[in-house]
Amino acid sequence: MAEEKDIKKLMELMKQSISKNDVSSFDKNFKGMGVVLKTIKESDGYITPGEISKKTGLTAARVTVLLKKLSEKEYISKVQDEKDARKHYVRFTQKGIEFWDLKKKEFDGFLSEIIDDIGMEPFYRMFECIDIIHNSAKKIIKKHLSENNIKENTDD
Repeated sequence: MAEEKDIKKLMELMKQSISKNDVSSFDKNFKGMGVVLKTIKESDGYITPGEISKKTGLTAARVTVLLKKLSEKEYISKVQDEKDARKHYVRFTQKGIEFWDLKKKEFDGFLSEIIDDIGMEPFYRMFECIDIIHNSAKKIIKKHLSENNIKENTDD
């Protein structure tokens, strides 16, 4: 079985390789729940919907829809701010923690099986290629923007 350090390294490479915008657009195609759950998990226990939107790149409306679905499944609960009744936080319920832990274990097992099957070297080569392609695309886009006197968007 693959070592925990290999799984962590693979996750680190994936995070480095994929920009926030790429992740949020990929995630929108898969309903966004994973990225919202991950963002809640990484918070200090309480996070506002606005903070989730800012950290994930999902629209506030999309976050609202996803939080409603997660609340219906009893994975999260909402807590009203004591000082400002208009503001509320979300946090995991025990059921949500158990669901997250199960999915994380399943995903880690999936990655572990792939690593066991092919080793880490193909991943290193793949991410190296992705970086080369990404850097080339950025260079070409910058050149085309410059040639057409279009201001570069530096949000990513």
